[in-house]
Amino acid sequence: MENKKCPYCGAENRNLNLSESDGLYECCNCGKVVDTKTDKVAAESRKNDKN
Repeated sequence: MENKKCPYCGAENRNLNLSESDGLYECCNCGKVVDTKTDKVAAESRKNDKN
């Protein structure tokens, strides 16, 4: 389990099992799906991006 800081909104995402998700996680705050290998958005999320 790992903690990662979202590169977009800065929220701390805790207890991530990145080995199970192949390095992807959905930010608990902004909802962006982040690829930890590149720190870029991997896919559009279910929350609306208003930026």
